[in-house]
Amino acid sequence: MTFWKGWSDGKKWAMGIISALIISVIVGSVNWLIKEQEAIPRQEVSFVASSEDTPFAIKSRFEGIAIAEGLELRIKVNNAIISYPRSIGGSNSRSIEDIRVTLAEPREGSWDLVRSSNRLDLDLELEAGNREEIEPFELVIPLQGLDTISGYWLVFDIAETNDSDPINPAFSHAHNRMDLF
Repeated sequence: MTFWKGWSDGKKWAMGIISALIISVIVGSVNWLIKEQEAIPRQEVSFVASSEDTPFAIKSRFEGIAIAEGLELRIKVNNAIISYPRSIGGSNSRSIEDIRVTLAEPREGSWDLVRSSNRLDLDLELEAGNREEIEPFELVIPLQGLDTISGYWLVFDIAETNDSDPINPAFSHAHNRMDLF
């Protein structure tokens, strides 16, 4: 290594540190450019998702704002009501365990789940004929790897159990019935 010949240890250390800094700046810049290419431009839209006209035992309605920006979709729910309008299958109560929201691609009579948020734990008991208003909350859906968010619906998944099967949750769904963006 004739290049380093005659260099003091201090100069070798300084060149090593400078080289490491240059490499880290290059790697950081490339990572930043990749993230910027993936990032969704800011979009904001109001939504209403409901299961009030479905055969589900648990009925729900969610109103709020969906904000897409960068690599996440923030779902800010301002008004949420969950109800158990009547006893179904002999069960007089339902335990609502949690809610999550999913970005879904609509299909004929169904949908494909694309990305899901974190879960909001509720631990709520509903007697037949009762309804509960839920405090405002926010859930976040990661958007990494999606080129676009148009053509998707919001689907709220509500995990519930009842007297006859308190261990295995069933799910009720509320969705906005139209493309979100």
